[in-house]
Amino acid sequence: MLIAQVTDIHIGVRSDCATAKIANIERLANTFRQISKLQQQPDLIVFTGDITESGSIAEYRAFAENLSADIPCIVLPGNHDLIENMRVVLEPRGIVSNTHFLSRGDTSLLVVGLDSSVQGESHGFLSGDELSRLASTLREHSSTPTLLALHHPPINCGVDRLDRINLTNAVELANVIAPHDQVVGIMTGHYHRAIFAKWNTTAVAVCPSVARPLALNLVSGDICYANGAPGFMLHRWDGECLVSAVVEVELEGSLPRC
Repeated sequence: MLIAQVTDIHIGVRSDCATAKIANIERLANTFRQISKLQQQPDLIVFTGDITESGSIAEYRAFAENLSADIPCIVLPGNHDLIENMRVVLEPRGIVSNTHFLSRGDTSLLVVGLDSSVQGESHGFLSGDELSRLASTLREHSSTPTLLALHHPPINCGVDRLDRINLTNAVELANVIAPHDQVVGIMTGHYHRAIFAKWNTTAVAVCPSVARPLALNLVSGDICYANGAPGFMLHRWDGECLVSAVVEVELEGSLPRC
């Protein structure tokens, strides 16, 4: 089975929104176009946050208008999202959920999405309710391989200013996961570039962004944008091994790469 992960779109539809000048809605359209051309279509698309730049109703409507009705999806909030507006637009369309069970033959996979957003803040935090929900889900499905998804990575990437706004209670998440060996991986966004890590005993994949990527400034630790095409990830689960691949999007027409 195949899962596509798309993250950090930062749709901005207002003229005074910085990302409106970077044509992120066109970058998203190119991303969906490339997904539609895959020889094997995904069984699920997981959006790991920062769908919009400012969380406006108009931005979520622009996002929803680009979604395919043929592939189920999980849509999770990031630090730029407003969960109330997200629900207003997406719930009537039936495309907001936080869990999805995939099954094909003898192979199954449970995908559990977590809300790590903190309103008005850039860092991530999993509430007690979210951690309790996860713990309950893992106990209930103890024999089902499980893939977790959230916006904020529980790891440090080496860029100081990014590491200040990651998941601040990662230790609590680790404590919930520790008794459950069915967790096969964690997929996240937020860092605007592909990063892979082994966190405790769990594989973490940070997906590249649809919006402009961030430079990997390991020395200065500053956050600054780099030139580059959109990217997404494909996660393949065969019942034994989770394989994650980065796909760079081919931009069509006159759309600039940066």
